Amino acid sequence: MLFRSCCNLSESFETNAAVDVNITDAVSGARKIQLLGLDGVYTQFQLENIPFLRGIEAAYGLQSFSGIWLDNIQISKGTGSVVNGFESMAGLINLSVKSPFDSDRLLVNAYGNRFGRFEGNLIHSVHLNDKWATSLLMNASMNNQVIDENRDGFLDLPLSKNAAFMNRWQYNGKKMEAQFGVYGYLDHRFAGQSPFHPGLFPFHMEMGNQHLEFYSKTGFFGKKPEATLGIIQQIKYHNTSGYFGGNSLGGQRSVLGSEKRYFVSLNYDRSSANGMHQFKSGITGNFLDIKQHVALDILNRTEFVSGVFSEYALLINRLSLQIGTRLDYHSLFSWNFVPRLHAKYALTPKTDLRITAGKGWRVPNFLIENNALLANNKTWTLPGPLLPEISWNVGTSLVTEMQWFKRKVTWTSDLYRSE
Repeated sequence: MLFRSCCNLSESFETNAAVDVNITDAVSGARKIQLLGLDGVYTQFQLENIPFLRGIEAAYGLQSFSGIWLDNIQISKGTGSVVNGFESMAGLINLSVKSPFDSDRLLVNAYGNRFGRFEGNLIHSVHLNDKWATSLLMNASMNNQVIDENRDGFLDLPLSKNAAFMNRWQYNGKKMEAQFGVYGYLDHRFAGQSPFHPGLFPFHMEMGNQHLEFYSKTGFFGKKPEATLGIIQQIKYHNTSGYFGGNSLGGQRSVLGSEKRYFVSLNYDRSSANGMHQFKSGITGNFLDIKQHVALDILNRTEFVSGVFSEYALLINRLSLQIGTRLDYHSLFSWNFVPRLHAKYALTPKTDLRITAGKGWRVPNFLIENNALLANNKTWTLPGPLLPEISWNVGTSLVTEMQWFKRKVTWTSDLYRSE
């Protein structure tokens, strides 16, 4: 997958037929993805196996991450591996950032167009020695031009400002490997009727986001190369605030949200000497304090989720089989058992048949996840008690490669059902 200098994450899926990117509403211009026809909140996002775009940041986080920082994107349809958690319902998208050891020592680019969009990127990597390397990644973008080409009084593109940075450190040793870093961004957008609109109570939308997180990944190698132990940790804070509508006399509805999260995962991997049998197991813990306030509706919760998982993989000739289970305890919703199955069989050297089946579940944050609906003046009616969403996904995929006019062509046929 190729990335251009002007692309944020929401614009980096244009060459992938499995993922659709849509605008949530014409006012804010916020974007969301769809995988297998389901809304993006049902797709589990990870940044190098660390939870990403969860909770409050799901609404606008896609447009705050630079695509040029990425090395590649892995997309898994259907329920993902139990190692990655229980939230994969339609699929899993894992993002890989350029390694400090492999990325450009210095990369600077800029982009601009007639619609007032400007964007700049900077990547600076330093090899401190054979074991240590670090990189600084920075991105800034803005839309600062008032555009109303159809003259309906509403902005065709929201006015926006965004600044993001990431600092990564990587250590490669004989007995251990480690990565740690910090990622943050500031985002502000203004949309609706033109700032010069003469109306008494013009309809406006204004939203600001502040995000900061720290993460670490540590891997230890056993006496035998087939055994490894990994520890992943993440601390995240996100805040959002804004409004839809006119002023307080003209029907303005406020949006406030904050999220504090701590995530930890301990993973043990073991494989046979010939690589035919692979076994993974571990424990996870996730603490979340989330606050949602939309207009007169308030939905706050504090939760702790702990879980254990195990997964067995068999690799023989043309067949790859993966069977996994999870058992999670949620402080608000008690126990939840998650089984999953993945299989791949090579029908020919260039044709693969994949089958997947499994369960996924998540706790919705429906106030923040649906704030695009505030672009109208209808009154919200909240459902009854908050309950988790549970899904079963079964599907198959046939992928084949062929030569067509001396060019490689990949044909994919998917058939999935989510209940």
